Amino acid sequence: MQYGDDKKTVDILNEQGILSATSKRFTRDMIQWIRFKHKIKIPILKSDDEFTVGDLQAMFNISNHMVYYWINNKCVKARKTPANKLLIKITPEDRTRLMERINNSYKTKYMSHPNCTLD
Repeated sequence: MQYGDDKKTVDILNEQGILSATSKRFTRDMIQWIRFKHKIKIPILKSDDEFTVGDLQAMFNISNHMVYYWINNKCVKARKTPANKLLIKITPEDRTRLMERINNSYKTKYMSHPNCTLD
């Protein structure tokens, strides 16, 4: 959930007429305080074609350095979540293109994890 999604939460609660414990309409600050006080983590909403850095490491048998290289050089599209996690969008076409890139790269042998296995 993005920080802006706390605003969506506020809108939903207020549209439904739900009031806070002090009978006030909810604000974004109230939602953030409730999350903090009760240690409620912001859920990370990701689509089926989004993966974490660790997911890509396992998927392609590469190091995290190579994943960050792809992100920094715009080989893949990534977004940062409020929890400071990166989610990388990989379509089937991207997967094929990246596998070709790995197979044709002379640096891959230095950036691969020898203990990982491809599925």
